[in-house]
Amino acid sequence: MTDTELAYIAGVIDSDGCISIQQRKKQYHSLRIAVAMKSPTIPEWLKEMVGGSTTTYINNGKPLTMWVIYGQLAKDLCYDMLPYLIGKQKQAAVGLDVL
Repeated sequence: MTDTELAYIAGVIDSDGCISIQQRKKQYHSLRIAVAMKSPTIPEWLKEMVGGSTTTYINNGKPLTMWVIYGQLAKDLCYDMLPYLIGKQKQAAVGLDVL
């Protein structure tokens, strides 16, 4: 992945994404990164570039497509895009420190 692509992904996550720590199966915690958008174009591109999965669901009568990654894949992406994040840099740093 190029620096330009990492910077673009960081911008998408800063604006439309969520970086969180989620309890999984009541046994362990996992880093989670998700992006939800009305158009499936960017979530599908993220899936191609990074991996993970996409799901389309209805929210308030309108379709939303969500891309999500967990665990080591999310941790690796946080590490790689940390220099490019602005709004969610703290969440990414906490996720890297905690897990």
